[in-house]
Amino acid sequence: MINGLSYNGGGGLQLDNSHYTEVDDSLTWTKGKHTAKFGFEYMKGASNDDSSGRSAGFFSFMPQETAQPGNSSTGIAFASFLLGRVDDVQAYHFNVPSYARDSYWAAFAQDDYKLTKKLTLNLGVRWDLFTPDVHKYNQKSWVSPTLANPGAVAGSEELLGALQVATPSNPSGLNTYYKDFSPRIGLAYALNDKTVIRMGYGIFYAQGNANRLDRGAFVQGYNGTVEKTSPDNGLTPAFVWGTDTMPGFTPTLSPTAFLGGGTPFHSAGTLIELDPTDGLSPYMQNYTFNVERELPSQMVLSVAYVGNKGTHLASRLMPWDKMPPQYLSLGNINVDVNGTATPALFAPIGNAAVQALPVVQAMPVDPTTGDHSPFTGFESLYGASGTLGQSLRTMPQYAGWHRYYEGLGVSDYNALQVKLDKRFSNGLTLLVSYAWSKTLTDSGSMFSTFSSEFGTTTPWNRKAQKAVSFEDIPQNVAIAYVYDLPVGKGRKFLNCGGVVNQVLGGWSISGIHRYETGLPMNIEVPGHTAGLEDQGWGSPNQVLGVPMASAAYRSGHFDPAVDSMLNPAAFSMPCEFCFGTLTPTEGVVRTPGYLNEEFSLMKQWQFNERMSLKFRADFYNAFNRVVFGDNNGAYAAEPTFGQPGFGMLGAQTNQPRTIQFGLRLNW
Repeated sequence: MINGLSYNGGGGLQLDNSHYTEVDDSLTWTKGKHTAKFGFEYMKGASNDDSSGRSAGFFSFMPQETAQPGNSSTGIAFASFLLGRVDDVQAYHFNVPSYARDSYWAAFAQDDYKLTKKLTLNLGVRWDLFTPDVHKYNQKSWVSPTLANPGAVAGSEELLGALQVATPSNPSGLNTYYKDFSPRIGLAYALNDKTVIRMGYGIFYAQGNANRLDRGAFVQGYNGTVEKTSPDNGLTPAFVWGTDTMPGFTPTLSPTAFLGGGTPFHSAGTLIELDPTDGLSPYMQNYTFNVERELPSQMVLSVAYVGNKGTHLASRLMPWDKMPPQYLSLGNINVDVNGTATPALFAPIGNAAVQALPVVQAMPVDPTTGDHSPFTGFESLYGASGTLGQSLRTMPQYAGWHRYYEGLGVSDYNALQVKLDKRFSNGLTLLVSYAWSKTLTDSGSMFSTFSSEFGTTTPWNRKAQKAVSFEDIPQNVAIAYVYDLPVGKGRKFLNCGGVVNQVLGGWSISGIHRYETGLPMNIEVPGHTAGLEDQGWGSPNQVLGVPMASAAYRSGHFDPAVDSMLNPAAFSMPCEFCFGTLTPTEGVVRTPGYLNEEFSLMKQWQFNERMSLKFRADFYNAFNRVVFGDNNGAYAAEPTFGQPGFGMLGAQTNQPRTIQFGLRLNW
């Protein structure tokens, strides 16, 4: 039996058309010990994005339409398709493309001041201005939580939350930041003819996260989907091909349009808030201290401390429309709902036992129902969905809304970096680098969607979200080299021509080797607050004093085929309507490190001035190392406590050994 069948009617269009105009110039002026440079830059951008999706319809066929009533083992989805009896139908109406327009301005001045033969100062300042994105025709909209909603029922005139549409006086909904000045300071001091000390500090701004019109995100009300679903699980089809027609779509640009709307979890189809500060420019403060020393055999050793502090990074830290955590304990109180014991948070606000709760008694009385509720019209707006939990949200007038583009994240990176660079001599070029580092952040991705989604517990406790980045790699070694083997004509061994040189001479070998420690763990549990307060999942409790790593992992004889990396005794499930104590990411136990060696063997035969033949053999993952990955995680190592295989490794994440040969004739 076919359990389901879907058909996309086509008509979807996706077009990305961007063009930019750029003007920049600079001037350098040298006088005495000063070398000054001045410049400016202007860029104007335009992006015309069309994404019409299911504009010709999307149809879902289920077996229920052709099944016997009450018998789930009967019915065939393909039969429903042949009869044209649709279980669910959607049609997307695309009226407004994202015609985004923005501009960028910058100016800088810098002076390289050579105080003495040994000391040079670099003094500069830069100014950046990122103008917020606007729509070419002002067809942009967003949900504002600070506007009074004119559709509020009498008695709730101060109900906040309304759809706001761009106007010529407010085309973007965002603040423009004119004070992005960044100093650039550097120092170079020659301690002697072989040793140089360098120091530097600078601030670097970037475009704010919301300074772009996301495809469809900020045209709420202009575009939309109409949908019909079977009202009785297939007994009555939602739509019959050749007979029924879909309702039309009318743009809903009234400020009252989305009262009660939205989805409670992260979804591209939910209501999206745009805060005026979402265009705030993220910036990095970089600071370095570096000592360079020239060594024999044309080698240079560099030892540096490198620091980086990020501010206003893309984040998901604010509570949005979540429920304050002090109310979570109400979920442990059961009340009677139609003869069923139900947690009070999921009971209707009009339930007598719910009405008797002190937190509800403190709410105003709705004169239309006589019940206490957060605002007049709450029960009529939500009906059966007007629960206590919904009434206690920060914005109870919405079922779900999200602020995608906040910029509240921070990060700290500190590293010791060592580099040995050998310039070509005696047939060898060599570069060896080593970094020992640590990265802490509460917004671990440049994409706000993923910034703190990895194990987010409560957005009301931002300090608890700062932990090692899920991309933290404490130790990293890289080696790259090219070596001309000392054999053949003009070289140390077998310095002769003829057949010996043609066969054995002129070979070169190159290699790139990388050795990295593993990534930290994002240990999760299913959400314990049903979306009332968190993102739908959370962290387990940490059992203090019990090692997180399994005995096999700690012993050094870890077998990825049978051993778990994690010790289940180190974790416990939080109580219902509670948050776990573990941080979003933990670096005590890490995924296996990345080890890889690549070699290339090369030789060239030069027959005359114009004709040559080049042979090359490449060995990728030459030692056929196997790097295993976590067995349940999409974007990071995300083992879920309580699930089978907790802490077990999954499939190989790197590629097996590959060897390729090449022969190239040039003439």
